Amino acid sequence: MKIYDTLGSNYSLGDSLKHLLARGSSSDLAELKSHLATTYGGETYLYYRGRGALSQAIEVSGAEVVFITGYTCWAVEQAVKESGSEVIHVDIDSLTYNISPAALEQAIAGVEKGKKMAIVVQSTYGISYDIKPLELIARKSGLSIIEDLAHSIGMTYSDGRQAGTVGDVTMLSFGRDKIIDTVNGGALIIRTESLHATGVESIQTAPLAQRIRDRIYPIIAWKIRLLSTIGLAGIYYRVVSTLGLVGRSAGGAVMKNCGLPSYKAKLVNIQLAGLEADKARRLDLAASMGLGVPAGSNPLRLPVATAQPSELLKRLAKAGFIFNDTWYSAPVYPARFASDSSYKGKSCPVSESIAARIITIPLHKQLTKQYAKKIKDILDTDART
Repeated sequence: MKIYDTLGSNYSLGDSLKHLLARGSSSDLAELKSHLATTYGGETYLYYRGRGALSQAIEVSGAEVVFITGYTCWAVEQAVKESGSEVIHVDIDSLTYNISPAALEQAIAGVEKGKKMAIVVQSTYGISYDIKPLELIARKSGLSIIEDLAHSIGMTYSDGRQAGTVGDVTMLSFGRDKIIDTVNGGALIIRTESLHATGVESIQTAPLAQRIRDRIYPIIAWKIRLLSTIGLAGIYYRVVSTLGLVGRSAGGAVMKNCGLPSYKAKLVNIQLAGLEADKARRLDLAASMGLGVPAGSNPLRLPVATAQPSELLKRLAKAGFIFNDTWYSAPVYPARFASDSSYKGKSCPVSESIAARIITIPLHKQLTKQYAKKIKDILDTDART
């Protein structure tokens, strides 16, 4: 079977069946809320989608202007827009893939005085870095800090603080291909008591069609991966897509008023219990590929800068590694959302430069050490930058 960077690759056949048949209860929801409240120190709410949790986080902050990285997923910008706030993309630091402190100061200076502002701290790829410079600028300028842990559950910053324990509000995603993966899901933790919490509880049930798609996605994705070995994956994918049984990555509604089903809470609790063991597995894979990361990292993906990304991807594909879903090959990814985005071309030159020469290596459960060593052999012969 080929190894993909997406396509439900956190799920084996057994995992897919467990997801399909999982049952939960109110006690699973209560257990998850209690765990997150204890871990991150705040009032906790659970959502059907991570972007729904992020949109509510922005509303809670009261921000009129929100700074996000110019190297991100469309879902982040979509969440900001859903909250009614203005989006400003900020260029990144080429070493951390996160917002550049100097670029943030410049962006703040361009905002009309008196407007309430917030920053979404993304912690790209779950690779540890120093958050203090961004934190100091935010506090000095009166910005609310929203920590987005979509990539970085289990990561600690370089000063030893756990990601999610620094900002005013913390958001988690349990979406497809994330460290904690239930196809869709999210959480909001309000850490600052002065922020208004009334009305953010999610009480609606997600639409039936969405719930069905989420139940069956892992088994459909597993079947696509299986059929790829005999050349029938494309036909099967077109059929299930035409029937509306699968959706494209990063697509869909924000769903900020829909709550997390209890069976997903149960699955999240199980994965959180194994978080440290999974972190050790990810770090071991990174070391096996010669792509070491800073202490404190819990890498979701490993970025590789290369002079010819398309050629490297072709060589990987020839060896059975289909890694074409690059996070991020555009400042706002996927590029098909360019017309919906407020991103202005050339406004984030470092982001654009990196997006043009990056590929990312996934660290999901289907990637074994044996595969990692094969990837290393390919990377070792590449003209990397």
